[in-house]
Amino acid sequence: MNKELIISETEQFINDEIFYIQIEYGEKETANERFYLNTAKRLTKAYSLYKKNNIFKNDYILALRDFLITFDVSVRINQNEFLKNNKFGISFDDVERKYFASYQLSFDVNEKFVKEAFLREIQNKKSGNDNDNLTTDPMILNLTGYSKFKSLGQKLAVYGALNTPEGFTTLVSLPTGGGKSLITQTIAFQKEGLTIVIVPTVSLAIDQERVTKEIIKRDNKDGEIFSYSSGVDAEPILSAIKKKNARMLFISPEALLENPAFAKVIREANKDRYLKNIVIDEAHIVVDWGAAFRVDYQCLEAWRNMLLMTNPSLRTILLSATFEDKCVEILKNFFEVSGRWIEIRCDALRHEPRYSVVRLRNNSEKQKCLIEMVRKLPHPMIIYVARPLDADNIKKSLANVGINNVRTFTGLTGKSQRKKLIDEWVDNEYEIIIATSAFGVGVDKSDVRTVIHTYIPQNANTYYQELGRGGARLLAVLKCNVLTTRRYNNR
Repeated sequence: MNKELIISETEQFINDEIFYIQIEYGEKETANERFYLNTAKRLTKAYSLYKKNNIFKNDYILALRDFLITFDVSVRINQNEFLKNNKFGISFDDVERKYFASYQLSFDVNEKFVKEAFLREIQNKKSGNDNDNLTTDPMILNLTGYSKFKSLGQKLAVYGALNTPEGFTTLVSLPTGGGKSLITQTIAFQKEGLTIVIVPTVSLAIDQERVTKEIIKRDNKDGEIFSYSSGVDAEPILSAIKKKNARMLFISPEALLENPAFAKVIREANKDRYLKNIVIDEAHIVVDWGAAFRVDYQCLEAWRNMLLMTNPSLRTILLSATFEDKCVEILKNFFEVSGRWIEIRCDALRHEPRYSVVRLRNNSEKQKCLIEMVRKLPHPMIIYVARPLDADNIKKSLANVGINNVRTFTGLTGKSQRKKLIDEWVDNEYEIIIATSAFGVGVDKSDVRTVIHTYIPQNANTYYQELGRGGARLLAVLKCNVLTTRRYNNR
């Protein structure tokens, strides 16, 4: 990465001296370099949006602030009227005649943590795997293009799953961001046959299909990899399973168990031994949600056991980053048959989050603090809320101060809109999303820098999963809990 060239071309672009800038990265860039490149890309997109419509002025200033601090640079801005008396910590240097950004934090968040999330103070911690053999094998290399595993834990998890004997259940724990997706991708193409991946949310099904198709190096992957949710045309999926072309299906337990067409075609695939693997992603949810909230999760045991009666070679893989001991005990009671049970535990506390708790006296102070955080903390940013109404209210508050390129993602978000939101999120079309837990589990964006919780999640698993949307690729992420004193004391 040529940092100086990126700074120079970006400066020219936002001064209308050039009209195109190519910011792309290949496979050799580090996670840090990708964040730098994405920061520049987000600035150019924000500037283009601002040029089309002045209502996106403050969104452009947000992206400009991120660029100035991340690259530790000052830049020339010819048309600078919009920066006068700004509230984003951007100032003019009378000597250099350029603009620079400073932190100017007016809320109780550790400035050192903020700098680390901006990658201004990079923690050069060794992963402990420098001397380990992390080279993949020819099958994985040809399938995915990956020549190295992320970590020793990922290597153990992937090979453990691949070597699961027929008829066994393997429980695999791997930290968020540790590369669990590679497990499902490799076992699905280990042998000819179908792998069903049961996921908790529509957003995760859409995202997993997208990511898998990006990674898998096969000519016919569009006819092999599918996701299904309500509103999606099921016929191409059903046809691919009948013809024994489908290799991966991402689907919710409700769609799997309650759709007669899927029940029939999967029953036939299982009878023919074409069904090879059942993967339950985020398997802790079987325990957390299955008892009352989503009872279909706890019907998976009976459904799986019925399939085993016809196809005793069927393998089951349970994946999560958050397996508590009690949860594992319950899952073992559900899915162990005649001692055919394996645990691969690569649990580890994540080192990336930098935690801060901001306590405020009332909701008015909380709203002002959130606006200031959006202005001053690094992006991309996720703001988690308890209810769809809370998401709408925060979005309106941000619009009232001129921050408009913001999206919401809740249980009320339509199916087609969810796919659009995820695609735009990954493509850096916006950098602030306000979401409920509907967005939480498994959605993959590698460079989220700040995760804010405006409420206390229902349990530790939910909290850990949601904060796990940031800090991928071992980059620091700022994790803020913004709570009013009254609610904090009541909890």
